[in-house]
Amino acid sequence: MPGRRITWFRRRSLWLPTLPGWILLAALAALCAALFVAVLYPFLSSGAPLPRASILVIEGWVHDNAVREAQRIAENEGYETICAAGVDLTKGSLLAEYGDFATLTAATLERLGTPKDQILAAPGGAGQRHRTYFSAAAVRRALEDHGALQGNINVLTVGPHARRTALVYQKVFRDTPCRVGIIQTPPEDYDPRRWWSTSNGAKSVITEAIAWFHEFTLNGGRDKLAQQALTSPYPRPQPAPAQ
Repeated sequence: MPGRRITWFRRRSLWLPTLPGWILLAALAALCAALFVAVLYPFLSSGAPLPRASILVIEGWVHDNAVREAQRIAENEGYETICAAGVDLTKGSLLAEYGDFATLTAATLERLGTPKDQILAAPGGAGQRHRTYFSAAAVRRALEDHGALQGNINVLTVGPHARRTALVYQKVFRDTPCRVGIIQTPPEDYDPRRWWSTSNGAKSVITEAIAWFHEFTLNGGRDKLAQQALTSPYPRPQPAPAQ
C-alpha cells in the first residue's frame, strides 16, 4: 500500500520458565537420563538362545573366558558343530601364527579340548568395515559348504554387541532354513551394572547403541553390498589395496 512504512522487526512475547519451572525441567531431564542409562545396556545385550540348536557360532574377537564358556556350553548341551567366525587380525598378523580371528579361535577351542572334527573355522576376510556382516556371511558359506545349513544356530558374543549381532545374522540367514538365537556373555573390562563409570564401558555401550541404530534403520550402510547380495547371497570382502 502506498505510503506504508517498511518495518524490519516486531515485538513478540516469549514465555520462559520461572525458577520452579527450570527446576522441574531439570528434574525431568535428569530422570530421562537416568532411565536411559538404566535400560540401554540391558536393551543392547538382550537375546535368548534357541532350543535344540545343533550349531554354536562364536565371534572370534571375544575374550578368552568367552571362548572357554563357548567350549563348556558346546560340551554340556550337545552341539554338533562349533563354528568360529571373524575377519583378519588388524595387528600382529605378521608375527602371529594365525592371521584371522576365526582360525585363532578355532585353534583355541582345540587347545581347550574340543574335538577337531566338531570345529569349523569361517574366516571373513580383510574387511575393516561391516565386520559382523562379513563374519556372518562367511559362517553361512562355511555351513553351506559342509552341508550343515539347517536347523537352529546360536551365536555367542559379548555384552552390548548381542542385539546388533542378532540383527545382522538374522538378515544373512533369513532366506535359509536356519533360525538364529543369541548367547550373551558379560564383558571383562568393565562392570555392566556401572558401564557409564569407565571409559571402556561408556565407549563400548554408546558405540554399540549408535551402530545398532544404524544397522536397524539404514542396513549398516551396505547399499552396494545389498545389491551384490541379489546375485550372491554372501558377498566377500575385498582386501585393502597394496600401498
